[in-house]
Amino acid sequence: MSDIAFQQLCETLAAHQGRGLWVVDENISAQAIASVTPVAGLQALTNRADVYRQLLAAGFDAELNDFDLLSMTTACDRIYYRVSKEKPVVHHVINQAADLLVDGGHLFLAGYKNEGAKTYIDKAAKSLGHLADKTLGGKTAMLADIERDEKSASPLDDKRYRETISLEGGAGIHFVSKPGVYGWNKIDKGSAFLIEHLAAFMATVSGSHEQFVDLGCGFGYLSVMASQRYPGVYSACDNNIAAVRCCEMNFRAHQVA
Repeated sequence: MSDIAFQQLCETLAAHQGRGLWVVDENISAQAIASVTPVAGLQALTNRADVYRQLLAAGFDAELNDFDLLSMTTACDRIYYRVSKEKPVVHHVINQAADLLVDGGHLFLAGYKNEGAKTYIDKAAKSLGHLADKTLGGKTAMLADIERDEKSASPLDDKRYRETISLEGGAGIHFVSKPGVYGWNKIDKGSAFLIEHLAAFMATVSGSHEQFVDLGCGFGYLSVMASQRYPGVYSACDNNIAAVRCCEMNFRAHQVA
């Protein structure tokens, strides 16, 4: 199924001029990235390790971090963004765009109505300046051109995106998490179910248990909880930079090898 909203953004990317930033999240496929031609003055930024590799393979000047747009040393004339799945992430990007764009700069937001794109566009227009143009595509896709002049509203609620929180995981074990990580403000019910039944499952597995792999680790809940009963070497993998950093902090706090 084609992403009409992204196709609209691609047309704008192709006409880029000046100093620009393309914010790329996981909702853009490798095939879609390969369809975009790098242009002079355009840098790409993502928080996903696999997307970062795809951007480099496509010839982009790319950076990998936890959506820290302000790591750019020079203000931007244009920022391009296909909205993310998570509201705190979208609000975080819009807030930073207000600081990174030059006066008269443009934020291009693309998405679908059922993703909250209309609301995001309205909020961004109030926060950055004004809506210069909006183009509809298909039934619910839309692309907005928001011009920065003078912020007339307070920053959007990004749940303090840069800050970590503490979560109670049971048995007196606390975890570090933050917005941008899957299930960042709660213990996932499916993961809790797995831990509840882990002992029964392990009883059916023969041999020694010394090495464990946690794929899509998030902030490391499964590995840390399992390590309390089954010491060993744990390998945790995720493509999200925020998740990897939180998992690393939780491994250190709970002495997980």
